[in-house]
Amino acid sequence: MDDPLDLLRLLGQTGDTGSRLIHLAKVLDDNPTVGYILDDQFRFVHCNPEWDRFAAANGGRGLESEKMIGADLFASIPGVLADAYKQALESVHVSGRVWVKAYECSSPGVFRTFQMRIHPLLVPAPWFLVTNPLVAERPHTHAAPASGEYFKHGMVTMCAHCRCSRWNGTPERWDFVPEYLQFTGPETAQVTHGLCPICVAYFYPGVVL
Repeated sequence: MDDPLDLLRLLGQTGDTGSRLIHLAKVLDDNPTVGYILDDQFRFVHCNPEWDRFAAANGGRGLESEKMIGADLFASIPGVLADAYKQALESVHVSGRVWVKAYECSSPGVFRTFQMRIHPLLVPAPWFLVTNPLVAERPHTHAAPASGEYFKHGMVTMCAHCRCSRWNGTPERWDFVPEYLQFTGPETAQVTHGLCPICVAYFYPGVVL
């Protein structure tokens, strides 16, 4: 669609509710934080320009906002994290409270942490506003070179949260390897996702691997 905001109307949000959502989306567009709106089926309804800027700067080909509108959120989340985020969205719906979690989303050259906030939207169905303020940004200080030791059966296991890769000779060892974040096209099929022990213990203690 030429204007993603039109999808708000097509999904049945008309009258005062639709006007409020249109206004919210426009305010989000002026915000320097990556943000988006999800409907009650966890489909992307609107992604702001900062989403596109971040995707373009970090090799996010295929993640442009016009391609994401109407797409299922969970199609873009590693399977190992799906249950955790389903629980988060459900808790926001039931409690009416904002859900907050810190996470890492680094590029090969820059370490970044963000704070995801899932806000409940007061519409007839449970919609959600998701914002991702930047918390920290700095050069990497502990990057490791690529090595065959990270591959097992031709695959690299990367933590879905911190993006470190597992050392197969010592499974409890996970290193940040910038080269693997640069995989594109067919190379991405060489990456499978898991969670490292630290991220499980600190960020996802309820996740069963």
